[in-house]
Amino acid sequence: MRAPTEVAAEPRISATNLWQLFTDKQGNIVQALADLTTTVGGDEFVSIVGPSGCGKSTLLMILAGLQKPTSGAVTVNGRAVHQTPADVGLVFQRDLLLEWGTALQNVLLPYRLAGENPRPHVDRARQLLAGVGLAGFEGYYPRQLSGGMRQRVAVCRALVREPSILFMDEPFGALDALTREQLNVDLSRLFASDSGKTVVFVTHDIEEAVYLSDRVCVMSAKPGRIRADIAIDLPPRPRALSIKSSIEFQRYVAQIRGELQEQRDHHR
Repeated sequence: MRAPTEVAAEPRISATNLWQLFTDKQGNIVQALADLTTTVGGDEFVSIVGPSGCGKSTLLMILAGLQKPTSGAVTVNGRAVHQTPADVGLVFQRDLLLEWGTALQNVLLPYRLAGENPRPHVDRARQLLAGVGLAGFEGYYPRQLSGGMRQRVAVCRALVREPSILFMDEPFGALDALTREQLNVDLSRLFASDSGKTVVFVTHDIEEAVYLSDRVCVMSAKPGRIRADIAIDLPPRPRALSIKSSIEFQRYVAQIRGELQEQRDHHR
């Protein structure tokens, strides 16, 4: 586990004094983020949790270069972010698969969008699909796949060009509990074999955050700030599901839940 001081010394992603304001339908100015500062190191999996509407997805969109903050700065590898960097993968709650393309064609889509020939990368795409339990489904169309299988394809698509950074916004939020748990295992296994990658993962699920992460950032209610930054000192990935029964795991879950409960009590 990298010590917090080391993460801060050489961040892959740095956000400094972020403010995000917008105008609601009534014409009122709303603060989504207020003076938020954080960093994410290389080879680090960081989850963001917090109350609904606290700005988790807004923060991720800004870090990914998909949204411009009202003020403040974001850098990736020391360079200012004004649009999505080329070396980034994105996964959202909706899989956004192309219905006319097979699973394999959907995974290879980023090469076509970049104007590159996807053929040299077919083996890489097949390996990714096999790594998430989809060997043999390469020729299936999205309509022939379950929700969990579709989301596995979306994850493979985000990884196929081997990005150094992956942004994931509630990617498993619409799935049933058992499918979500299996995808957590798949993701843990994928990143155990893919060192050097940085992941920023937004979720409402505290256990999911603890199971997957090296750190969990707890955001405050609107306006969003980082209320707590908790290092997760559990065995390295891939983590067995049985770890969820351990005292250490449950201690982290209780700590994060306590942070969120304290906010709810404060706003009553």
